[in-house]
Amino acid sequence: MADRDDDSGFSFTLPPMRIPPVTLPDRVRLIVPVFERPEQPDKSTRLRVRLRTLVAFLLLFDLVDALLVLQGSPAPWFRAVIGTALLTIVVGPVSFAYLWEGLAVFAGVGWLAVAPSATLLLLARFLR
Repeated sequence: MADRDDDSGFSFTLPPMRIPPVTLPDRVRLIVPVFERPEQPDKSTRLRVRLRTLVAFLLLFDLVDALLVLQGSPAPWFRAVIGTALLTIVVGPVSFAYLWEGLAVFAGVGWLAVAPSATLLLLARFLR
């Protein structure tokens, strides 16, 4: 009885199969992964390029914001909320301090909103 297979459970068998040969076209190359770490560019170089771009973007943002303040933007709260949302994506949680521009306009000292707040918040993030 020990030589007999146990028929009490579920079993599944396939008939013998023959797979046809597989060939790739000449223009398709098959690359086998190598387990060595590839050379990566220096992180400080990549950071400098990104930081320059980010600073240039935020300076442009501050310039447009200052022009809107000087023209007497009809929706200072909208500008402050949109600026905070954008800066939250770019700078991080420290950008909620950008709401002070809306408060300055509400308090009657809107000319203070001409300050380059976005760039200063980026600087505060890196100093923190």
